[in-house]
Parts: sequence; structure tokens; C-alpha cells
Amino acid sequence: MDSRADHRRTVDHEPDPSGVVVEATNQRLSDLDESRALREHWTCAQALNASLTLSRSDGSTEEFTDLCSSYGAVNFGHCNEDIRLPAQLGVDLVAGIYPPEAEKFARWLTDALDVRDFRVLFQVGGSFAVSTALSLSLRNRPGKILAIEGGFHGLGLDALSATTAQRSMALHETPIRQSLASFVEVLTPGVTDIDWPAISCLIFEPIQGARGYVPLDTDWLHELCGQAKAAGVTVIADEIQCGFYRFGDFSVARNMGLKPDVLLFSKSMTNGLYPFSAVVYRQTLEAAVGDGVVLAHTFQTSAMGCYAACAVADYIDAHDVEADCRRVSEPLADAAARIAENNWAREIHQIGPSLSFRPVMNAGDLVKECFSDRVLILGGGMEGERIRIAPPLTIESEDLRDALEVMLSIMHRRCPATGSPT
Repeated sequence: MDSRADHRRTVDHEPDPSGVVVEATNQRLSDLDESRALREHWTCAQALNASLTLSRSDGSTEEFTDLCSSYGAVNFGHCNEDIRLPAQLGVDLVAGIYPPEAEKFARWLTDALDVRDFRVLFQVGGSFAVSTALSLSLRNRPGKILAIEGGFHGLGLDALSATTAQRSMALHETPIRQSLASFVEVLTPGVTDIDWPAISCLIFEPIQGARGYVPLDTDWLHELCGQAKAAGVTVIADEIQCGFYRFGDFSVARNMGLKPDVLLFSKSMTNGLYPFSAVVYRQTLEAAVGDGVVLAHTFQTSAMGCYAACAVADYIDAHDVEADCRRVSEPLADAAARIAENNWAREIHQIGPSLSFRPVMNAGDLVKECFSDRVLILGGGMEGERIRIAPPLTIESEDLRDALEVMLSIMHRRCPATGSPT
């Protein structure tokens, strides 16, 4: 008899100290994430461009069309043959030492942004990039974080504190996080009367992602950033979701003519191959940190992230991505026009190769019905009241139109031309 196995059985059957009765299941993979919205357990057997082969728990499969690009993390298509990791890795992970591809990509990124007096600090995932930007700012100037209502900046405790969109849905929304609320001021879009001496940094998404692809007013952002800079406040543009051509521009903030002190990128920076992010910051911000050793995340120097980022950079250099943006924009513009003509939704934003709106019918129901018809779209909004459409820029035009027609047919059936849901 294996006493360890016997002990494991004993532990497995110990009663839950909370007294909650949980239904037994053979599934070991947690569903404490957005997979709960799908109502049943699925796995992905294959992903190619905008086509997904999903499997049910009974082994049956269905073919789906992806119109969400994994939250804007695979803008250049799933498993893009032109964006590959090396077949044989020369380096994996060395503590504190990057591969040469790190400097190569840092130069490419700062050149693409036309910010040659900036430096790049790599991080693991978007939340850590936000945390790093906030930390740099607070070391340079003590004070509060000024965040914009409707922004989403990640799930770390400090990043979540600067977040307002969908924060109540976060697993990390706990009393510890709530105790940090006093360090953040939340600004309503359009307001310009601000107590700048109390502020350390301003953080914003030029186009608010989780809120439902809602753009901030360009003139207001110019005035806000101008005031912040005049007051010595660090300006942070969070482009983790909106960057890398999700809305037609490599950098929305730079295209707006803004000059942030820090720009943040992740998601499609590696096109889904590795959870890598970049904090692109004005070099003068380093002075407040000093010369001592600064702790790093274990996987911060991973060669995998650098290889993936360089592969994306090479892809962008070799392809007319802006032409792809224009091609994808056309069917989305047509869909937006039909939705508006039939009063199927309000607050419609078609921004380049992305579309969002607040449907008359329940947004969650539309996501579920589209999924039942094998099309993936995203919910969004402060509390999930909006729809987001963000197809890979490489999607075939016919596939995009067919998938949009599925969604529009559901809206037509559920919301006749009067706009009243049935």
C-alpha cells in the first residue's frame, strides 16, 4: 500500500472548511476566467488565421471564425506562418541577461515610434508593464495616479486600482485592492479642472479597450496632456490593447500627435506567441531610480519573448499592414451602417479594422448566440453592455463578411427595424 497515495485520498475527501458543497467533476482545469461565458467546456484543437477548430468534452469538433483576435493579442492572425519562433533555440532564459534580439527589437520599436531618446524595459504581460510605468512615475514625483473613467489597465493590484471598466468582475477585486483606492483619482472624460500638484502621473488608453472600443476625444487629450506636462506630471499612454494596428495605427497616441513620457505595448507585440510587454520611457525618468540593483521578474529576460517580438517586427516591415487595415475596415463599415439604419444598437464606433456598439438586445445574449452559430465576438463596456469586433487583420474578406452576416442576422431576428428586442 502506498501511504502517500492513501494520504492523498484522505486530503482529497476532506470537507471544505467553508461548508460549501461543490458538485463533483472530473475536470481539473479551473474555469475561474472568461470561459464561464461559454456555458460548456471547450478546447482549441487548431487555430489558423481567423479559423478555429474547437472541441467539446465529448470529442466532437466545430469550426469557428474568430472576430476578437484574442483581445487584440493576435492582430496578425493565429499561427501566422510568417511570424515564427526559431526551430532550434540558441538561448532560453538567463538570469539578468538578454539575448541580442532584445536590443534589436528595442531599437526597432523606438525608431517606429520616433522616440530615440527613450529606452525600453521589457516585462511579462501587460499588467506588469502598467505596474512598472506607475512605479517609475511615483519614484519621480510622489502623488496620486490620475486615471480616466472607463479605462482598463490590468489585473495587478496597482493596475486594477487605476482601472474602472469591469473591475467588479475581476477575481483580484479584494479588500487589499480596495485599500489602494485612496492613491487614485478618477477623471471623467472631458473634465479639465484638475488639482495637478497632488498628481504623480496621468494614465490613459487613447481608445478604451475593455470599455468597448470607445475613443477618447483627441482635442481633450491634447489639452489634458499639455496641462500634465506643464505641471511636471508623467504622462503614460497605455497602448497594450490599442497598439500594433488594432485600430489602424501602430501607435494611436503618436498618431494623435501626443508626446507621452511613457508608452506601453504588449498583446500583438508578440502576436500571441509569448506574454511579453514593453515599457517605452523617456530616459530622464531613470534618474530617480538611482544606481542600485533593480529586481526583475524571472522571465523578463526570456529569449522567447524577444524572438517573438522580432518576428512581429520583421512581419510588419515586410507587409503592407495598413492595406490590410483598410481591407478589413470596409466590411466593418458596411456592418456599422446596417446596424445604424435598423436601430439595432446605439453608440456605434467603427475605428479602422474594429467595430463596437451597444446593442438593443442584451450584449451577453448576442455573444452566446453568435458562439452557437460558430462566430466569436467579444463583450465589453463598463459592465458588459457593449460588443467588440476585432478580426485578425489577415482574415479573408469573404470569411469576415460571412461571420458578420451571422451576427447581423441574429440582431435582425432579435431586434426588428424598430430596434425593440424580441
